[in-house]
Amino acid sequence: MAVRLALKVDADTDRGTRIGIPNLVSDCDEFGAQACFLFSLGPDQTGRAITRIFRPGFFSKVSRTSVVEIYGVRTLLNGTLLPAPHVGRRNEDTLRRVRDRGHEVGIHCYRHYKWQDYLDAMDLDEIREEFGRAREEFARIFGEESRTAGAAGWQSNARSREVYDEAELLYSSDTRGTHPFFPRMHPQPTSAQTHHGSRQQQVLDGRAAILQKIAQLPVVRRLQIPANHDSQSSLSDHGSIRQHAGHPL
Repeated sequence: MAVRLALKVDADTDRGTRIGIPNLVSDCDEFGAQACFLFSLGPDQTGRAITRIFRPGFFSKVSRTSVVEIYGVRTLLNGTLLPAPHVGRRNEDTLRRVRDRGHEVGIHCYRHYKWQDYLDAMDLDEIREEFGRAREEFARIFGEESRTAGAAGWQSNARSREVYDEAELLYSSDTRGTHPFFPRMHPQPTSAQTHHGSRQQQVLDGRAAILQKIAQLPVVRRLQIPANHDSQSSLSDHGSIRQHAGHPL
């Protein structure tokens, strides 16, 4: 049985976008592979993550990796001793080239540090504003809305998922796991579900029987595809969705 491998690339920093992304695209070209590239689109404030030194397990993680080698000194000072470069504005040509090479593109975040470290402390309006900025920058660069997103630092909650619903994403990838699934995170319908109920039902009505089943759940949200699962094939093939999404429900 042939192994199907999907590649998901999260670009966190200006340096990673400017240097790492072109190199990864070249590698993909060499092997004839396609990937889903998710971009940080606002100011690179990586240096502010120094506050994580007070978190349990931080030094254990650092001891396993070379932070300076991975990120570079400049990146570790961005947003503190050095100005925070705006990733989207500085690298828009690079981002468009990724799409033009045939890869899927989407949103990772606007400010990586802000989302990863403070999502749980943000109210709905703050999350809506933060993700809205990423949507605006994505649309400016690519001339269209993003159809997918993957949260910075794997940070996701009921409020962020409501904002995803408002954006009418096709799917998101904020988790690790083995199967696509529809998150159930709240016992009552959210304002986004009420506002977009007719739109959501139109989409569900056109899909396979498994999606009809999902429509009966208390909360129906955007399809979640874990990072180690083939996103493009699952979305384009209803049979794959039935096979893999049926079990977790």
